[in-house]
Amino acid sequence: MAKAKNKIFDEVFKALMQLSDLAVISFINALFDTTHPPDSQVIRRNTEFPKRGGGKLFTDMVITIVSPGSQDTGTYLIECQIDDDDTMAFRVFEYAFAYGKQDLQKQDGIITLRFPQVRVIYLEPTPHTPDVQTLRLEFPDGHWDYPVKTIKVLDHSIPELMDRNLGLLLPFYVLKIRKRLHQTKNPAKRQQLAEELTAINKELAAAFKRSEAEGSITDADRQKLFDMTEQLYDHLYLGYTEFKEAHMVLDLTRLEKIDALYDELKTAREEKQEALRRAEQEKQEMARRIRELEEQLSRKG
Repeated sequence: MAKAKNKIFDEVFKALMQLSDLAVISFINALFDTTHPPDSQVIRRNTEFPKRGGGKLFTDMVITIVSPGSQDTGTYLIECQIDDDDTMAFRVFEYAFAYGKQDLQKQDGIITLRFPQVRVIYLEPTPHTPDVQTLRLEFPDGHWDYPVKTIKVLDHSIPELMDRNLGLLLPFYVLKIRKRLHQTKNPAKRQQLAEELTAINKELAAAFKRSEAEGSITDADRQKLFDMTEQLYDHLYLGYTEFKEAHMVLDLTRLEKIDALYDELKTAREEKQEALRRAEQEKQEMARRIRELEEQLSRKG
C-alpha cells in the first residue's frame, strides 16, 4: 500500500501481525491452509530488501513459523492492498525473489533460491478483483506461471470470515459502507448506511468475543482488535454526524470491557479477602490448640 492516504491500513495490518503468536498461527493456518500447532514459534522477518543499483523494496509482512521439533517450517509473505492492482503478481514475485536471495544455497553447480508462500489480501475488492493473479515468465523453450492467490475481505460476511478463521481481518470490515457513503449525499440513504454500520459494529464485537472463547486469540488480542477497529472507524467516519450511534456501539463495547475488568478485580479482591479470612481462622485454631496443649502440660506437671 504505497499511497500516503492508505498508510493507516498498512499500519493496522502490520499491527495485527504483531498480536499474540497464538492469533498469528491461527491466521496463517487459515490463510495458507497449513496445520502449524498453536505452540509453534513465530518469527517476524525483515521486510526491507536492497535493490540492485540502490534503493529498497518494502513488503508488508514476512513470517516464518517453526512447529515444535522443527519438523514443519514455513515462510509466508503477505501483501495487503485496499485498491485493485494488476501488477500485484509481479510485485509479489519481486518481493519473494528479494527475500529468497538473502539465503542462496549453492551445491554441485546448482544455486537454490527458496521462495516463501505468498498471498495478497484485498480489503476493498471490486467485481474485477481476481481470485488468482498470475505472472507468466517466458523462456526460449517454454513458460512458467507464478500464481498468486488473493483473499477478498468484503466479499465475505463476518460469520464467513469467522468460520474460515480469518477473524484478524475483521477490523477492516468497517470499510463495508465507505464507497457507498462517498457516492451519496442523500440524508435518508446516509442514515441507512449509519444503521448498517451500527449493526456491523455490534456483529464485530460479538465476533471478537467468539474468537476469544474459541481460543484463537487471547483476551489482550481481543482488546487490541477492538482498538484497531475504533482507530479505523475514527479515520473513516468521525466527521459524519449521522454515525454517532454507530460510534456509541464501540463506546459501549469499551465500557463492557471495563465492566469485565472491574468484575475480575472484584472477584480477585473477594478471593483475597476469603483467603485472609481462612488464614485468620487457621491462626485462631492454632492458638486454641496451643492453649489446650499448655493446659494439658500444666495439669500433668
